[in-house]
Amino acid sequence: MGKKLRLAAMRLWKDIQTYKALLLALLFYDAVVQICFGAFCPMVIVTGLPCPGCGMTRAVCYLLTGQFAKSWEMHPMGILWTALAVCFLLSRYWFAKPAKALLRVGGVLAVCMLALYLYRMYRCFPGEAPMAYHEKNLLERALPGYRDLVLRLSFLHKGKGG
Repeated sequence: MGKKLRLAAMRLWKDIQTYKALLLALLFYDAVVQICFGAFCPMVIVTGLPCPGCGMTRAVCYLLTGQFAKSWEMHPMGILWTALAVCFLLSRYWFAKPAKALLRVGGVLAVCMLALYLYRMYRCFPGEAPMAYHEKNLLERALPGYRDLVLRLSFLHKGKGG
């Protein structure tokens, strides 16, 4: 068990070293956009619209703290993506096996996530977080009337306004 754990740690450390520049770039991006825009997601920053992954981080945090109902409410796919991540980590680091089959599962989850996003945009937008409109986005700042147009269009398809 101890030897297997050491090997897993070595594989993880090797990947960290290999992808160090990418990890640092992501940390830098996160710091800059949080300071400038108060958000991480480029779609939220530019359009003010939630992206297909909006709420995922909160969903996983709720899941990891045993708050399953809140996790589901924030993003139903969080449970599945977390399960896939655990399978990937075990496969890559503990068992030292290629995770190619998991890539296919990830592709299926991505398609399901897109379908769920379209459904949530139709049924929930603009509602409570995470399916809310985010003000002070770049398009709203650049285009007068953008916010009103987005909100008017979201209500039109629901028959709530016009």
